[in-house]
Amino acid sequence: MNILSIVIKNLKNFIIKHTVVFIIMFIALIISTITILYVVVKLDCLSDTVSAGDLSLNKIDLKNNECQLAIDDISDRLQSYYENNSSVNYVCGYLDSDEGYMGFFITDEKEN
Repeated sequence: MNILSIVIKNLKNFIIKHTVVFIIMFIALIISTITILYVVVKLDCLSDTVSAGDLSLNKIDLKNNECQLAIDDISDRLQSYYENNSSVNYVCGYLDSDEGYMGFFITDEKEN
């Protein structure tokens, strides 16, 4: 027998013995591909419907006076820290309600 016929015979035997394994591997490949595509599409849909603005601080339902009290408290704490540790004379807090950020001005000027 020549080498080609031996290789073909061995290949046929290998395929016949391992057909079930090939089928299982093919099914696993299809399932994993579908799962990956589903997750990618689902994440894309979520990113279209949820924006960072939905998670901003202005979604916290605090009354204006509670927000101002919180700002004043933090301003006072920063004020005392900077007065004790540096030449800063004034700290002013503010709340940007559109973006939901709390910020503070730190200056070396006295409060007006």
